[in-house]
Amino acid sequence: MGGVPPPPGMAGMMMMGPSVPPGMPPRKVVKPKAKLRPYHWSKMTNLDVVTSLWREADDLLDKVDGPSLEDHFSMDKKKEVVIEKKDSKKLLMESSKARNVGIFLSGCKLSVQEITRRLLETDENSCLPGDLIMALKKFKPNDDDREVYKGFKGSVSSLQDVDQFMYQLCKVPKLSQYIDMQLLLQDFPVQLEEMASVIERGLKACKEIFTPAFKRLLEYVLAIGNYLNAGTAKGDCYGFKLSSLPQFCSIRGKDRNYTLVHFLFDRVMPVEPDMKKLPSTMKTLREMAHMSLRSLPGEIEVMGKDLDKIVRNAEKLVESDPSSAEKTFHRKVIQFSDTYRAKMAKVQTLVTEMNETFSKAMAFLGEPSSVDSDEVFGHINEFLTQLERVIIDKESEAEQEQRRAEKAKKLAEKRAEEEKAAASRGEKATTLRGKPGVTVGGGGVGAASMRRGGNRPTRKGFLWKLSGGKHRTAKFDKRWFELSTDGNLYYAKKEGARATGSIYLRGVNAEIDKSDPTQISFLAADRQWTIKAETKEDAEAWLYSMTNYFQ
Repeated sequence: MGGVPPPPGMAGMMMMGPSVPPGMPPRKVVKPKAKLRPYHWSKMTNLDVVTSLWREADDLLDKVDGPSLEDHFSMDKKKEVVIEKKDSKKLLMESSKARNVGIFLSGCKLSVQEITRRLLETDENSCLPGDLIMALKKFKPNDDDREVYKGFKGSVSSLQDVDQFMYQLCKVPKLSQYIDMQLLLQDFPVQLEEMASVIERGLKACKEIFTPAFKRLLEYVLAIGNYLNAGTAKGDCYGFKLSSLPQFCSIRGKDRNYTLVHFLFDRVMPVEPDMKKLPSTMKTLREMAHMSLRSLPGEIEVMGKDLDKIVRNAEKLVESDPSSAEKTFHRKVIQFSDTYRAKMAKVQTLVTEMNETFSKAMAFLGEPSSVDSDEVFGHINEFLTQLERVIIDKESEAEQEQRRAEKAKKLAEKRAEEEKAAASRGEKATTLRGKPGVTVGGGGVGAASMRRGGNRPTRKGFLWKLSGGKHRTAKFDKRWFELSTDGNLYYAKKEGARATGSIYLRGVNAEIDKSDPTQISFLAADRQWTIKAETKEDAEAWLYSMTNYFQ
């Protein structure tokens, strides 16, 4: 019943340590003072040991710095895990609300008495911060809470902290009134200041309608529209609604990237420069494009009712047996009301002026009196936004063109200096006599002959030449080009080969192709030439080099 006994001799072997490979001494015994981090290696079998380098390996255990090894690689003792006992105090509050109140209490270290005192302050340095008041409004006890805590007959100290806090809040009379008044007192100055700013900007936006350049712009739009609609029922127009402005921006020419706004910039604004300033001149109107000016008087009226509410609540505080703190608070609220009623009167004057100016502006534009500002300002802003984009794009193109011209001028000056220096050294350049654009054919011109007489290439490299005549369909052929100091642009089928032709550049005008900035187009000897570079930058560099020989 005790199980199968082990084979003879096996019991003794099981009591022994690891077996020793044949012919090798036992390992030295070491006893670390601490438990060390294990090295999870793969041990060889005795047979593998005696047939490998390990048979002759020295046992260096004595040379190992054991104390240092233990100091660095000992296992940390497991710390005792202390399990905190859950608060055994009774919880009356619903658990999720208790959790939120607990978070509030972790950030607010004020007692209920201090909170109550500061709720009756009007000075911004003494009253409660707005975020704490908002939290109090959220967690203040309701009627059900009051019933629960009123019915509690035990010791308050037996309750958890959140319950103790709520229990004390339930005993604060008029708590809801305090909180509502404090919120209104803190919000009202900020709201009035923001409202005054909006009304001032609204008034300014209305005045921008009368900008002379804007009137001039509308006149040009009318003229262009009549020209486009000539001979149709839509022609002979004397005025248009501003809702038509966005449509003006969407009318495109044969070039789909060219709109009527581009036409305004190219043909009208050179003689009407103030129109280019309209996107910034009417900046306030554009900022107010999504604001309804007609809604602002209503918002002022609501603020007046809020101020009345503050005063009514303050009056209720002193109706029956008020404390000295409540009497002081009532007096400060009345002073607050008087101060801000005077400020509201000034804002109301601004509202009246804004409304009158807006009405005049709508009459000036011929828009119906019932229209709101966001509709009219929105149409104008959409038009000015498109105009601003065109102005930015056009001015950017002009700046790039100016930079290219300046670069070309510098290169031309540098080339003139080089030619002058070459002339002073006696390296006179030979000039090919003939008409501009003469193509050398027949036997061709060798690469060496391009350089004869000091005619060294000022630029060379591969370009693509648009073929003509030899192919049914024109195509670009890759050719090796060399620009010589004699004013000829030689080309060959490959580098070092004899030139198959040339283009004489004197009197030629060349330009970058607008549809493809890697192409250069020019007319020479009644033939249109087109060459193409790898990149836009390469094309510009070749053009800059060639401009030295155009004159």
